[in-house]
Amino acid sequence: MRSAGFLCLLTILVITGSCRKNESRNLAPALNVADDIVLAQRPVTNTFRMLARAVNDPELQQTHHTFFDGASVTFDPTQNHYSFFFMGIFSPDSVFRHGRIEAYLSGDLDSAGTAVRFLFNAYKEDGMPVNGDDSLTSTGPSGTDLVFSNTFENGVIIKDTVGTITFSAELEYRLPANPSGGYELSVITVTGTISGTSSKGFVFSSDIPVPCAYPVYSSYCPWIREGSIRFAVTDSPGDAGTIAFPPLTSCNDSVYFDFGVTTYRWRMKSTYLSH
Repeated sequence: MRSAGFLCLLTILVITGSCRKNESRNLAPALNVADDIVLAQRPVTNTFRMLARAVNDPELQQTHHTFFDGASVTFDPTQNHYSFFFMGIFSPDSVFRHGRIEAYLSGDLDSAGTAVRFLFNAYKEDGMPVNGDDSLTSTGPSGTDLVFSNTFENGVIIKDTVGTITFSAELEYRLPANPSGGYELSVITVTGTISGTSSKGFVFSSDIPVPCAYPVYSSYCPWIREGSIRFAVTDSPGDAGTIAFPPLTSCNDSVYFDFGVTTYRWRMKSTYLSH
């Protein structure tokens, strides 16, 4: 069933104008870019989600060690340093993570002006090495939310032996300042842009016109909810599309790729994101 879907995505016959005019459209560039954008945003947004949970985790703040989402998490209050050591097991979102991510904070995360520097140390997702220059700034409160600006530069994901994703991202996160039910049922919303070159050499740009939602606690839901990412393949005119995520009322790894011809239900699993 899935093989047939893959073949359909690669080439679709589009009939325009009349029965006498057929145009064969190759969707391989759009599929490759859509897959790679899902892969590229994941380590960036998940790193912030892990930090947002860590600074609000009562056990971690008290004992300076805990375990969640496939990681052994430690906190050194003297250095304001968090360490997330992924132990080579599947996280709740079905991603196999291994390696370490370090977070160094200049102050309290919810204080305006606090800067955060993230370091990736032999970090991999589903066997794919991930690296980049990741920095975050707390820009302070806005209404009932805390707002953060995230810059990710020189991003590299080695997708396979012949393909590497290179990318950068400028993202803005909003996190409720004082959620009435605690952070267990809170979500992070994100907007911004992601651009780069896909694993098959397609230059792309993208933006998030409808904010995406990321539950702080994976027990609420470990996958992106709501929102959409709009993208264009710069060096392949006409190749563009939208990546849409299911509503908060559902919880699964579905994602929807709309390439302008029809919409395909995809999944956020390595076997699906390998194109």
